[in-house]
Amino acid sequence: MSNRTAVMTTVAALAAGVPALAQPFSTVVGFDGGDNGGFQGNALFESTGGNPDGRARHLAPDLFFNELRTGANGEPRNDAFLGDYSSFVGITFSFDVRVDELSGFNGPISRPIGMKLIDRDIQGPSGPSGVFFELAVISQATHGDWTTLSVTIDDPTQTDLPAGWIGFGDEDQNTFEPILPNGASFATVLAGVDEFHITGAVPGFFFGAASFDVSIDNISLVVPAPGAAAAARPLRLRRLRAPPTRLTHPPIHTPQAGRSGKPGAPLSLLSRSTPRPTAFAAARTHQSVGRCGGFSRYRACMKTHTSLKTRNSRLSSFAAMVPGALAAASLLTVPAASAQCDPDWVETPGFGFPGTNGIVFASTRWDPDGDGPEPELLVIGGMFTAVDTTPANSVAAWDGTTWTNLGGGVTDGTIFERVSALGVYDGKLVVGGHFGAAGGVPVSNIAMWDGTTWTSPGGGVFGDFSENEVQAMAVYDGKLIVGGAFTRTDAGPAEHVAAWDGTNWSALGAGAAFAVNALESFEGELYMGGQFSSAGNQPQTDHIAKWDGTNWSSVGGNGANGVVFSLHAHDGRLYAGGRFQSIGNAVVNQIASWDGTDWLPLGDGVFGTVFALDSTDDHLYVGGSFQSAGGQSAGNAARWDGFAWESLGAGVDGFVNAVQTFGDDLFVGGNFQTADGRTARGAALWSTAGWRSFPGRPLNIEPRGLEVFQGDLVATGYADIGNGTRNSAVLRWDGLEWSNIGLGFNELVWDTGIHNGELHALGWFSTADGNPARGIARWDGSMWTGLGSGFAGGFVTSGLCMSTFEGNLIVGGDFSSAGGTPANNIARWDGAAWSALGDGLTGGLGCTWKLVPFLGDLVAVGEFTIAGNAAANGTARWDGTQWHPLGGGLTGGILPGGRSATIFEGDLIVGGSFTHAGGTPAANIARWDGTEWTALGAGLPDHGVEALVVYNGQLYAGGQFIFNDESNTRITRWTGTEWEIVGGGVDGGVGEFAVLESELFMTGGFAVAGDTVAPGLARWSDTRAPWFALHPEAVSTTLGQTVALDAAVAAGYEDATLRWRRDGVPLDDGPTGFGSVISGATTGTLTITGARAADAGDYDCLADNGCAQTPSDAAALTVCVADFNGDTTINTQDVLDFLNAWNAGHPLADIDNDGEINTRDVLAFLNAWNTGC
Repeated sequence: MSNRTAVMTTVAALAAGVPALAQPFSTVVGFDGGDNGGFQGNALFESTGGNPDGRARHLAPDLFFNELRTGANGEPRNDAFLGDYSSFVGITFSFDVRVDELSGFNGPISRPIGMKLIDRDIQGPSGPSGVFFELAVISQATHGDWTTLSVTIDDPTQTDLPAGWIGFGDEDQNTFEPILPNGASFATVLAGVDEFHITGAVPGFFFGAASFDVSIDNISLVVPAPGAAAAARPLRLRRLRAPPTRLTHPPIHTPQAGRSGKPGAPLSLLSRSTPRPTAFAAARTHQSVGRCGGFSRYRACMKTHTSLKTRNSRLSSFAAMVPGALAAASLLTVPAASAQCDPDWVETPGFGFPGTNGIVFASTRWDPDGDGPEPELLVIGGMFTAVDTTPANSVAAWDGTTWTNLGGGVTDGTIFERVSALGVYDGKLVVGGHFGAAGGVPVSNIAMWDGTTWTSPGGGVFGDFSENEVQAMAVYDGKLIVGGAFTRTDAGPAEHVAAWDGTNWSALGAGAAFAVNALESFEGELYMGGQFSSAGNQPQTDHIAKWDGTNWSSVGGNGANGVVFSLHAHDGRLYAGGRFQSIGNAVVNQIASWDGTDWLPLGDGVFGTVFALDSTDDHLYVGGSFQSAGGQSAGNAARWDGFAWESLGAGVDGFVNAVQTFGDDLFVGGNFQTADGRTARGAALWSTAGWRSFPGRPLNIEPRGLEVFQGDLVATGYADIGNGTRNSAVLRWDGLEWSNIGLGFNELVWDTGIHNGELHALGWFSTADGNPARGIARWDGSMWTGLGSGFAGGFVTSGLCMSTFEGNLIVGGDFSSAGGTPANNIARWDGAAWSALGDGLTGGLGCTWKLVPFLGDLVAVGEFTIAGNAAANGTARWDGTQWHPLGGGLTGGILPGGRSATIFEGDLIVGGSFTHAGGTPAANIARWDGTEWTALGAGLPDHGVEALVVYNGQLYAGGQFIFNDESNTRITRWTGTEWEIVGGGVDGGVGEFAVLESELFMTGGFAVAGDTVAPGLARWSDTRAPWFALHPEAVSTTLGQTVALDAAVAAGYEDATLRWRRDGVPLDDGPTGFGSVISGATTGTLTITGARAADAGDYDCLADNGCAQTPSDAAALTVCVADFNGDTTINTQDVLDFLNAWNAGHPLADIDNDGEINTRDVLAFLNAWNTGC
């Protein structure tokens, strides 16, 4: 009977519900045409070179052993070699082998080769159990020609191992030799063979890598007639129903049956006539590493090769079954736990400033290595602590792509710290302004940077408090000339201008009578402009003068009638800009040119003030504070081509203090927020193509309030989400990207809150998404709408806080009516109408800032003095009927009151601006236990507590306070006994907190948190544990389809490594072993190609950043086997297609994922088909 006939007979018997009898058969796998014949291993399947035709060829320079197998989980299978052998006698296995090369480090070697039968249902301490028989010891010398090796099992029902057979699955605890586990026997293994191996992996041994060229062909099995008890048990089938179930996956196609000798083809009798040797066990003279003959010498071998034998029997078994096991053994281990990391700030990539967080006063170009390979840099100076995403104290460099912090920048520790002038001298960058240190090096208002180190030129320049700044510099006569508001150098008096020769400072005559703003070298003389009334005590040197190396003199007579802020030499002329209408004998408008003899106007000039000048070959660029140039509209920036003025688009919306050509662009710096209507804070680029912010800034967000809604962070404030327009908005961050919720509001949104699962916005707006919404709006999932007619009255008419109490929405703020009903600063919304809470909260400023349910009541915190009709300084509670004070409330200080509140350790914590709580000294923060007020340590310094939160069991406070004389505090944590600064603090006030995943988020008026740029939004993590912003979602598919699962860690954790897992087991790229292929196992997208039933399971992704390991949510992958052909309909065609695949031995037919294709798969499929999937 052919294999096809036998299979179809069995299927027919199953369908009829009658027993099927085992049949005698024989089969041979010849690998003809390069077909694998249902086998897999570390071999190539070639169509030539066999005995004859095809072969399985083990060709590799570094194999540990050769192996061919069928039936392993998820791998190709040939069912002719698998199943229950107990009903047969005289079973003969054979195959042909040829050795073209088998060599080690020192030349030819020999290796054992044998046959292994495994029953996965018998699990021992070392894994699946089985039996092994060594057929021969092969080498090129003994098996250089095709040789047939065979073994016959006379009685598969015998309990003891026949001679020459080895059992495995456990190991002897004394000798460590492999044995069968307790209860297992030769017969039990032969009754359920799940895997058949031809292998050189002897159980219990490892072998060193060797160079293999070994071929296998004609794997044969001959099974005679069954014994007397061979009848199969009858199978029970359920009644089948097939409702038409629709799926949404593309169809798959059942593979066609193969040729003779392949799965699905008729079986043939063994007909090859290769001579068989009289003995198949050659002498044991092989030189395999780690193998010392038979098991009787096993212990002696261990003394010689202990490094190659493991005491771990599980690993031994694994190595014996799987090629390359030593290299792969690490995959079996549980990943080591990540080390704990110190708490720190988390950077949000791409989240920075579209420019700076302050003002730019100066700019220059500097090439750090002159003619060397490093690029020329644009350097800017001013009053800022961050540029784009880079922390930078008042000075930073741009290479055309990236901003760089120059060695920590300059500092002074006062609000006057700034860089006002930049230049280059002796190859070094020179920075001038008002500061006392550069990169930690003490200096006095001037410092030099060589690309690595800051130095001070002598003792610098200085003066009294009002005159203590460098504002201009130039190089003249080989010396660095600096000007500004100073009166001395370390060499003596120097009135507002001084020279540095590389070693010493010197004065330039009597200097200037007041501050110098500009210096320039022109035609062998030094020109100086500024606020001075004279230079060198010479006449007609008002605001403009020149130095010839010895004396000061006037320039064209009469000086200027106003301040000169900028000087620039261009195209044979000297240009002066400032705020003056005459200079020399010329009448001008804020700008003029000097040709060496006369001052000349530039057309009609500009109408305002000129602060900055620079040029290209054909244009003079002008920046300042003016709205027109030459009669044309010009937003604080324009250019002159020698004949006429031209505006630079719409310009910028604030002062321009610096212009600098750089490459094909013009850098513009100053004190502005937009350029040509697009967000650009203090720094922008212009070219003939138009204005733009610096690259890498896809968004600009100025958050105010914070909330967590539906697993995302919600922030209120102003935003430019890449469209160049700054709007008041409610923003949503999913951990990866920001987006607007709705179209926006006409005024600021102060905060948000959640009531009945819906998001509400509060602020001093009157419209939301174009709908009337005074002070409050509700998001319905698609748009913002108002709640009734909203609020009216008050100073700003605004909702400021909200809470849920007794099922209603309670809103506090600054208003006198809600929905037309009188309601003093607090009101209730029942879903249909507004109503008051008693007489509300009045007195003082009246504002209600925070609402917190506490001990069954609703507590209000604010800047009121009366609650209902009772005195209640800054705090009160509503019991559902009337208002009550909380002790004596909050008193002391200027405008005392509460601004924040939270629950901590069962008590109410209130922060604000006060000196006493209930008469008890409590500096700006206090605890209420329901009966009395107590202080928390020494409290917090003046300027108030604006925000409170509990994070990881600890109380955090934020506000405007400066703690322990640290310049950056404003955020602190209560240890239980004292307050401590968190992460070096932030450089501006903290206004709100929110906890999302493993992080503490905060908003405020800061730019830098610790040493991380954080423009108004900072992230603190106690554990630095990564978390997932995108989790995989459940997927249902059919057999053979491609499935993709996605996951992504939150921005800021891009350095985390990823590893996908199925049911907790790590996955690797490549074939799964049961027919599908995995790719992307260490990326954010896992792809499974050719899905099998065994792929079903729960998938998650493990992120590890060295600080902690975090798994994503698990997603179930369901493989619907009933729609076998994938045509999205479950019907009888699926049954026919399945039976054809089952007959062909196709891996898709292994429905129950047990690694074998048998009648159990028929039942599993029919049951799934019956239930609809």
